[in-house]
Amino acid sequence: MRCCAPVPLRRKVVIFRVRWARRGGFDYSYSLTGSSSYQSEFKSGSQFALAYGQSAGSNLRWELAISGESHDIEKATLRSGGNTYINTITGETKATALDANVYYDFPVKGRVHPYVVGGIGVTALQLNDGFLDDSTSAMRIQGMAGVSVDLSKKVGLFVEARLQHIGGVEIQANGGSSTAKTDLKISTSGVLGGLRVAF
Repeated sequence: MRCCAPVPLRRKVVIFRVRWARRGGFDYSYSLTGSSSYQSEFKSGSQFALAYGQSAGSNLRWELAISGESHDIEKATLRSGGNTYINTITGETKATALDANVYYDFPVKGRVHPYVVGGIGVTALQLNDGFLDDSTSAMRIQGMAGVSVDLSKKVGLFVEARLQHIGGVEIQANGGSSTAKTDLKISTSGVLGGLRVAF
């Protein structure tokens, strides 16, 4: 009995995806005035996303996705005047993003379809690490590898591994006599899963 045709390989197919992700923790650091520096470490967090896309022929498809995620701070380290202060404090980083992704589906038969993804997007960030409390935006790039499993001709499940890099995050921090104005670079990884519906 022949299985249903892979959804991504059909032309002019509209694809909706809903996904949930568990993203790994991350850290960043920046220098303050004088010889002081500050490092923040954030816990792993959750992401929810909605995406709309279309197949484009030749095993390609494109997607526009909007997502939101949050990470609670784990600890903050202040180094100043030769001393180190480690605090467990209350803080959170939130991100809302719009991404454009291009998928390549490997031409294999059956219900299981591997694929790779590359994408670029813009992220609106809210950073609160106990010293820095600022909002900004930055560009991000990402790469993914995943597999989808057809449940029917129109419905499928998928799981993905993702690497993501956010660069050029411009921040301004003020805390007493110490200030910071620098560019942060944030890299994260995670595993995503969700539901795909094609029309």
